Amino acid sequence: MSRQRVSKGSVIPKKEFKIATVLSLLAVDCDFDSFFSEFKRIYPKDWERVNKRYQEHERLTKPGKSHPMAEPLQYMKTAFNSFKRKLLKESITAKDFLLSLEEPKEKYSESEPSEKVWKDIKRNISVVYSFEKRLLAIHLLGKYKCTVVVN
Repeated sequence: MSRQRVSKGSVIPKKEFKIATVLSLLAVDCDFDSFFSEFKRIYPKDWERVNKRYQEHERLTKPGKSHPMAEPLQYMKTAFNSFKRKLLKESITAKDFLLSLEEPKEKYSESEPSEKVWKDIKRNISVVYSFEKRLLAIHLLGKYKCTVVVN
C-alpha cells in the first residue's frame, strides 16, 4: 500500500486575481466579513476546495500532531489581510491591480543594465563548470536592447 498524500497544486488557483476581483466589487474600506461572504458567493467552488484541502490534512495527520494548513476561515483571513497589506504597500486599489494584470509586459528594456547586473552577466558568462549560469547570463542579456549589449 502506498503512502497517502495531500493533493498537490495551489489551494485557490489564481488567488490574488480572485481576491482582487472580490475587493474591486466592494467598498475600499470593507471588512473581512463582507469580503468573505462575497467570495463565497462568487467563488463557491474555491471555498469548497479550501475546505476539502483542510479535511485532507486533518484526515492524514496523526492524532496529536499538527499540519501546515490553517483552518479554512483563518486561511481566508490570512489571504485577505496579506493582499490588503500588499495593496497598501504598493498604494494601489484592487481595480488598479486587476488592470495591471491585464497590461502587456515589456519584452525587453531599452536602458543599459546596472553595474551590478552587468558584473553578474560578465562573471556568469565566463563560468566553465556550469552551463546553467551561462544560460542565465544569456537570458539576462536578452532582456536588454542597448548598444552595450548588442555590440
